[in-house]
Amino acid sequence: MKILTLILFLPLALNLSAKEYSIFQVKVKPSRNDYGTRAGTTFFINSGSVVVTSNVNNPAWIEINGDLFVGTSASCYSVNSGECNSETTFYGSEGDRDAVIINPDANMNATTIRNYSGEKHPFGSRGINHYWEIEMQTNRQCDITFQVRENDIPTGTILSNLRIWEYYNSDWTEIPTSSPNDRIPDTGFISLSFSDVSFNSQTNNHSITLNETGESPTSIILSSFTAVYSGNKPNIYWITQSEINNFGWNIHRSETENMEESVLINQNLISGAGSSTEPSEYLFADEYEVSIGNSYYYWLESVNFSGIREYFGPISLTIPSNPNPDNNEITRFYGLYQNYPNPASHSTTIGFIMKDDCSANLSVYNLKGQKIRTLFSKRTIEKDKLNRMIWDGKDESGNDVYSGIYFYKLTVSKKIYMKKMILMR
Repeated sequence: MKILTLILFLPLALNLSAKEYSIFQVKVKPSRNDYGTRAGTTFFINSGSVVVTSNVNNPAWIEINGDLFVGTSASCYSVNSGECNSETTFYGSEGDRDAVIINPDANMNATTIRNYSGEKHPFGSRGINHYWEIEMQTNRQCDITFQVRENDIPTGTILSNLRIWEYYNSDWTEIPTSSPNDRIPDTGFISLSFSDVSFNSQTNNHSITLNETGESPTSIILSSFTAVYSGNKPNIYWITQSEINNFGWNIHRSETENMEESVLINQNLISGAGSSTEPSEYLFADEYEVSIGNSYYYWLESVNFSGIREYFGPISLTIPSNPNPDNNEITRFYGLYQNYPNPASHSTTIGFIMKDDCSANLSVYNLKGQKIRTLFSKRTIEKDKLNRMIWDGKDESGNDVYSGIYFYKLTVSKKIYMKKMILMR
């Protein structure tokens, strides 16, 4: 049995699915010594949501008997808000280890923090796997401490280089602050403290994450990047899951994996989607000469409206000696795509497109051929539809798997597609 305790000052809505949860008993009681004037309340929940409201001056404790999980699709794991005129701790889904501590130089009045543990910011694919939404009635300079899980910070990250980045007006801004003081308050958690933090004064709602200084968390989320020899030429195909402030693309090619030896192969900038949260697909035909049997490496370069550039890749393509004469259509690539990113540290996206509506099964296997996880098993909704599945590095039981090489196999009718990926934690 698990017991989860949350401190509430403003209404908290917990969404529970009737398909996944049995009946829970939730007890609400005052946190102060006024039991004689205010009786506790018991809720029985089977589906839908429950909203518990308490007075700021008399917060309530909630005790939940049973397993409770608030999904990542909810607005937040938990909300703790109220008068913030001195050091205030806002607890996340894992209690006092998973917390944000704010110490303002003056009263920020009512403050709410939404905590997204284990998730990248929707427009921050290079940030840590954790972000926060902070709502303040009054912007003030403050000291702020983030306590995050160690495995939410990508491998190789230098803690002293981490800074607070705020997403505002379709772009990222690094908040001026010194290097954080870091310590490990509990097994599996890291505490990062920043001094004299001033958020964007143009808004009281701040969407932030942590990333290394000078490196924007990025506004491009790339879900597929591949090359196919079709129509007697290499064709570069990529799909973005979202784009923010993206002016356009350049493509670089080299015969080695060294980008410094690459050359630009597009004469004009390939127009980007600007700002869009919908998938965008791109196709570019490499018209430059290639040699049979040679391998070529390609990089994508995105350019935003401020001139900031970001690079993806490389991917490689070997020119076949006997190309398929029937493969002359380059408008769409069918089959299984290479996962992206690869190697993956936390999660990776796997995509596939079928020419016809059909039954499909997509599963992940280890090197022993043992099935780790089924990601997709049903009929594709329609032909020419991009199906994107995210593997979070967990098995069927929800346990993290070890770093290493894995295979993912797509079985469609009588065809089998298989590709290799690397997981590095």
